[in-house]
Amino acid sequence: MTNKEVSLPTIYYDCIPDSLIGRIWTAASDTGLTTIEFDLSEERFLENIHSRGRTKLIKDSRNIIYYQNQINDYLMGNIRNFTLPLDLNQQTPFQRKVLMAIREIPYGQVSTYAEIAKRIKQPTAYRAVGQALRRNPMPIVIPCHRVIHSDGSLGGYGGTLGSERKITLLKLEGTILA
Repeated sequence: MTNKEVSLPTIYYDCIPDSLIGRIWTAASDTGLTTIEFDLSEERFLENIHSRGRTKLIKDSRNIIYYQNQINDYLMGNIRNFTLPLDLNQQTPFQRKVLMAIREIPYGQVSTYAEIAKRIKQPTAYRAVGQALRRNPMPIVIPCHRVIHSDGSLGGYGGTLGSERKITLLKLEGTILA
């Protein structure tokens, strides 16, 4: 058996340094967007990507600008829906099902964890839905900020309950908060 060099998947990345909601790191494969993370150092962002598997990382704004432009357009109120290709290959089938259901929540509206569980035909899985959203690799584009608790409370976003970022995104969309 000969030793063959294993070709690692390439992930391109770059940062939107000063957006309405802070620093936004974005990463994409040749298939589509893979990652959006907030307020991290470059080193920590790269560590997070490496923790998901071996990849070849290239900081290259030319290969990521398409994604960043749509994110910026959304944050400036110029678009309501993303038309970005997504790469969800690192997600489990359950996570993919939840994330795709979240993408269907219309701009300016909210849904609950329980409603999402019903939508994916697993009505008792609302806690598992919450865990899948906690691991959402592409917040904003997969709009988990539109998911709230059944009692109307905001729930978490980016690890912080009642996050200012979640409130900002809901206000941007004109969602009325109770």
